[in-house]
Amino acid sequence: MKVELSVHTLYRLLETQNLGEPHTVFTGGERYYSPRFKQENDAQFRRELERAKIVTQRGIDPDFLDLVQVVQRAGTEYYGWLRDAEGPYTVLTATAGRLGVLAERIGDQVTFERIDAARALESFVYRLPNVPPARGEAISVRMADLTPAKPDGYGRRSAAPPQARKLDELMKQPRVGGAKLYTAKRDQRGRRLRAAEWITAIDLQAGRWAIYKTGRGETSVMAVPGSAQFIGKRLRELHETID
Repeated sequence: MKVELSVHTLYRLLETQNLGEPHTVFTGGERYYSPRFKQENDAQFRRELERAKIVTQRGIDPDFLDLVQVVQRAGTEYYGWLRDAEGPYTVLTATAGRLGVLAERIGDQVTFERIDAARALESFVYRLPNVPPARGEAISVRMADLTPAKPDGYGRRSAAPPQARKLDELMKQPRVGGAKLYTAKRDQRGRRLRAAEWITAIDLQAGRWAIYKTGRGETSVMAVPGSAQFIGKRLRELHETID
């Protein structure tokens, strides 16, 4: 099943079906509807639902509502804000029990698609921009080394460590795209909890780097060639850190 709606229609659908607040990836779909034009707005709302082929004689297609409810009450989520050569887009994969859904937003249009719940992470990583991993050795920099160098007693600034300079040079290179990737889950009480950290992907002409923080004691910033396998592995690790 695959359904496309405007984000504005999605907001109204969530409201009329009492499905709760929209997920953060749908931010910006709010729209004021004047009571004076209620009949016209209701007709437009229904026309879009009909174009999406999710209206039955008994109301909204229950199979589609199941997909929306997975997004609204997901047990596991992977989501992010991405950009490729054509512009920005957002992606979310969510699971609840055996049900899985992929939601992709481009501009004001949102597409919902049923997926295999067991492959939600793989489906999410597959939606990253089509950029190969960069070539090079991993870079590791202590957070303390990322702060501006302080002058010594003679007014001179101490040189940054080599790894810090490498990371700085990497971050200054022109980008062709990138992403910020997150994961979240619900606990036994139904509370939505997001992992404290995330992954930043930067896409350069020479390939993709994955950048993230690590360490329980002294925090470091890592930059690693961003293969799909590595990003998937790191997202799974982040998911396991959610308390």
